[in-house]
Amino acid sequence: MQLVKVALHNGPQPGPFTYVVQCMYIVPLLGKTYSEGFSHMLTSSLKHLKSVESAQKDFLEAKHLAAQLVLDILDSIVPHENRILVKLLETFEIELRDMARALYDSELDDGDLMKAREHLRQQVKRCMESESNALAVTLITHFSIQCCDESFIIKLIKNNQLEIAEQCAIFMGKEMISLVVQKYLDMKMLKSANKLVKEHELTEEFPDVSYLYKER
Repeated sequence: MQLVKVALHNGPQPGPFTYVVQCMYIVPLLGKTYSEGFSHMLTSSLKHLKSVESAQKDFLEAKHLAAQLVLDILDSIVPHENRILVKLLETFEIELRDMARALYDSELDDGDLMKAREHLRQQVKRCMESESNALAVTLITHFSIQCCDESFIIKLIKNNQLEIAEQCAIFMGKEMISLVVQKYLDMKMLKSANKLVKEHELTEEFPDVSYLYKER
């Protein structure tokens, strides 16, 4: 890791962020055994460079390249694990505008942003169909995509994907958080129910939860 940090700090051309994106296209050639670990090391090594003034221009220019890589991963053109895709979103701070630029490569207008959001909505649906629920919820919350409903949250809870269910419910709002609380109560998960009630000020809707939790 330290050697990678030093190499990136020494200014590979055209810049460290662009260089890493380019590397991420060929890393899968190493094979599954090595590619995920090396990809994680590359993206993690970029963190300290975000505060380096000389790298700022390259960071901004690399964002839409990283967005294109994300699209290529979603389309199974570049075979990276979902965890690496999520890491790219976080490391490069990819926004909807970056995705639109990667998709349409033009002077963006509101129509392009709407089309980009719709494109991502279809990707989310594909993730749901393939049971890649964690990635689906990441895309939903990261890009503010209205794409899930009560049935999806119930499905997540039944699959014991509780953390993901909570993330999705919090994004969707109070009604869905209340649904999760009720499901937790039905499952006798009083600690989790009480935590959500306190964090999201649902005491009025669930006045007995705190008492039940303390008396369990």
